[in-house]
Amino acid sequence: MANRISQIFKHFVVLSFGGIVIVTLLQVFMRYVLSSPLKWAEELSRYIFVWGIMVSVAIGAVDEAHIRLNMVTTRFGKKTQLGFFILGQLILTAFNLVLIVYGARLSMQNMSVMSPAMKIPIGVAYAGIPVGACVVLFFLALEIAAKVKEYRASVGDE
Repeated sequence: MANRISQIFKHFVVLSFGGIVIVTLLQVFMRYVLSSPLKWAEELSRYIFVWGIMVSVAIGAVDEAHIRLNMVTTRFGKKTQLGFFILGQLILTAFNLVLIVYGARLSMQNMSVMSPAMKIPIGVAYAGIPVGACVVLFFLALEIAAKVKEYRASVGDE
C-alpha cells in the first residue's frame, strides 16, 4: 500500500517540477521572442515549487533518503537499534506536528491576502507546508509499523 501511495506522490512531484519547467520556458519565450512577458509565471512557479518540495520531503521519508547517522546505532543489538529508530521517528513526528500547526496557522492568516499577479489567496501556496507535513506523518507511521513488524519477525526467527 505504501508503495502505491508513494508512487502517486512521486508522480505528483515529477508533474509539479515539469510544470515549473514548462511555465518557465513559456515565460522565457513570451518575454524574449514575443516581447510580452507573462505576469503570473514567476508566481505560479514559486507556488508549485513550495508544494513540490513539501511532497518531496515525504517521499524522502518513505524512501529513507534523509540523512541518518547510524554509525553508532549499528553497534547495538536489534532491540536497541529499533529503540533508536523509533526515537528518531518520534522527533521527526514532533517536528512535523509543529509544521502542521504553524503552517496551518500561517496559511489561514494569509487566505485573505491575494497574490499580486494571479489574484489567488497566498494561503493556498502556504497550505503546502501543513499538507506536506501530514503526508510525512502518514509515511512515518507506515515506516514505524513496518520496522516493528520486521523486528518482531526477526525475533520470532531466533
